[in-house]
Amino acid sequence: MRIGIVGAGGIGLASAVWTAHRGHEVMLWSPRGEPPAAGQVSLRATGQLETTVNARLATHAAELSEFADVLLIAVPLNGHRRVMDALLPHMRAGQLVIVSSMGSLSALYLYEAALARGIPLSVASFGTTALTARRRSADTVHIMTRRTSLGVSCLPMSSQASALAVCEALFGEGHA
Repeated sequence: MRIGIVGAGGIGLASAVWTAHRGHEVMLWSPRGEPPAAGQVSLRATGQLETTVNARLATHAAELSEFADVLLIAVPLNGHRRVMDALLPHMRAGQLVIVSSMGSLSALYLYEAALARGIPLSVASFGTTALTARRRSADTVHIMTRRTSLGVSCLPMSSQASALAVCEALFGEGHA
């Protein structure tokens, strides 16, 4: 799968390394502008996963959305609406968006806003993050934990089985 990750903090970087290590193509976009340039980057993880992987960098939301089959939003709660509003004009039918971690009605906001634009998509929300991590530098993350189980909700409910299958493909068994 092609995974677009919004956020280059600890959870975004950890998710990028974890999913790339599992064989998925990954592109990162930092809405704050970090990392500043598009292209390829090597990302390194320590801790629960010791590896180095390659990922692409996007300079804007349109590039990320165009690339991705699945979008993972890994920014603090206070950035959800701004990020979702930036992504919405570029989303397409059939994309799955995962909000890591739900703390509000962000998933409902995105789902309804997409429907209002005529974009049928699925929005999954994690009850918490799949991984715990600390960013060490712009290209290095220390992964402390991979949760063995995780609550996931999905809009529309009819997409739940396929969303859970994607979550397991990205993060491993136990994320359904």
